[in-house]
Amino acid sequence: MNKTKRNLWKKWLTAGTIAVLLTGIWSVTAQASGFRDSSSAEVALNAAVSGMETVENEAALLGASAFKQTAGTTTSVTVTWDQVDGANQYAIGLFDYATQETVGTPKVINATGAATQSLKISSLKAGKKYIAAILTDNDKSAQIIVKTIPGKITGLKYTSNPAKKTMKFAWNSVEYADGYKLYRYTTSGSLSKQYSSTTNYKTISVPNSFFQFGYRAYTKINGKTYYGAMKKICTANQPKINNTVTQMAGSSTISWNKISGATSYTISRSTTLNGTYKKVGTVTGTKAKITGLTYGKTYYICVTANRKSGSKTYKSPNNYVVYFRQTR
Repeated sequence: MNKTKRNLWKKWLTAGTIAVLLTGIWSVTAQASGFRDSSSAEVALNAAVSGMETVENEAALLGASAFKQTAGTTTSVTVTWDQVDGANQYAIGLFDYATQETVGTPKVINATGAATQSLKISSLKAGKKYIAAILTDNDKSAQIIVKTIPGKITGLKYTSNPAKKTMKFAWNSVEYADGYKLYRYTTSGSLSKQYSSTTNYKTISVPNSFFQFGYRAYTKINGKTYYGAMKKICTANQPKINNTVTQMAGSSTISWNKISGATSYTISRSTTLNGTYKKVGTVTGTKAKITGLTYGKTYYICVTANRKSGSKTYKSPNNYVVYFRQTR
């Protein structure tokens, strides 16, 4: 896409526009008297864009006048340009960055005489790149890359490493996002830590407590950072089961570290690492006696921390597992 000629010219030829352009009535060089309507502006824009290089990460000029994106939302972009000497009208249009298709209807703006003018283009999709093209009625033109703010992040998954007191958060990549922010809040909502990532995952240190975690994507526009909508979850690092296991005939007692904010702990067991884990009990303390065990068998144990708040129950991950052999 970078530094490549655009093929929009061919589309207009196949669409039957060549006859109109050849007459000179709507051609780029025939716009001195102004754009009659959005249709004629669209034809002229396509013709102009087909002969320009795609500009990314550099200023685009209308002669000596800057054309740039100055703001954005999840559904809109705002472009600004300096007054062009001798121009009475400006035609501004958008093209899809990936497909090169025209997006919406081009706008024809009259020159106001102000040093700069701007246009907000709405009804766009979140987290998308577009090519904005501008054409004056005295044959000055430019195009730049513009983008909307990312939408909500999806597909969040998180795992625990109690031994290292870390958690790994991963999510679906957001197209055209410049990066991501991850926030750690107390359960009462006070911000305690924030992290940045340029990838769709982040491993962070997490004390033995329940926290709220917020996450969102961001993009940078004209030197300013714009954030997408934030999503929040409540979870904790998984309890670390202690190495010491007290065994008696047919039973074993295990213990683990306390997770601040937990209201209970659920213990599950399996006879294979990747097998089905059966819940064997829920306790409010930090130890439990597991009964019904068979001498000589190996058991895999998982402890999950729970936090009940109102009608909701929040849980830690359950990926961390220990095992022991029943010797009595």
